Amino acid sequence: MTIRATIMTALLFASALTSANGLLPLDDSAMADVTGREGIGLNMEFLINTDIAGDGSIVHHNCPAFSASAPNGTPDCRIALRFNDRDDSWLVLKDYHGVLRFNKAQLDASRTDSSPSGYCDADCSARFGAGFDPNNRLSFQLTYDHAGVTGNTAYYGDFDLYLNLKMAAEFGATGYLHDNTTGTALGFRAADGPNAINGAAQMRFDGAMKMYGY
Repeated sequence: MTIRATIMTALLFASALTSANGLLPLDDSAMADVTGREGIGLNMEFLINTDIAGDGSIVHHNCPAFSASAPNGTPDCRIALRFNDRDDSWLVLKDYHGVLRFNKAQLDASRTDSSPSGYCDADCSARFGAGFDPNNRLSFQLTYDHAGVTGNTAYYGDFDLYLNLKMAAEFGATGYLHDNTTGTALGFRAADGPNAINGAAQMRFDGAMKMYGY
């Protein structure tokens, strides 16, 4: 089994309050006046038994065989489940491979709306106690980079998902290594995009998610 994860972050911070004398502590009011494009940019790629070709198609890695352990050269890329009181019965996930990729996610500072916005209704206020006000509050904001993407542009590059697996029942003390069941009890594949069933499904996320404390 091959699992590869790549995470790249870039931290950009610009402030008119930074001087040659070094960094200065900032209170909430000063932080609100910070200008520039401060925040964290995040690209994450998680690959399981696969790679992505230049055209976006999925390149599946053929798993090596355990020929010494299994009589028919069973591939070792599998997950097996054995249930209580079923010692010789296995539910085996075979031929699983996939891609999970986030592109250009951005985390930066923001404020909630300064006017009543529905961030906290009456039930919410009752849980947080008297005097809680969710408006004009400092928050973390998660968005996606859609710079240059107009409202009419068909853009789906925020998130890529591809997943393939097969499930079958195998039997015996070492049934998790066997490949005697040629049929599949359940098969699953998540795919889409220009490469159809051989490419990752592509998604777009609009709007923003904000998280704030109290």
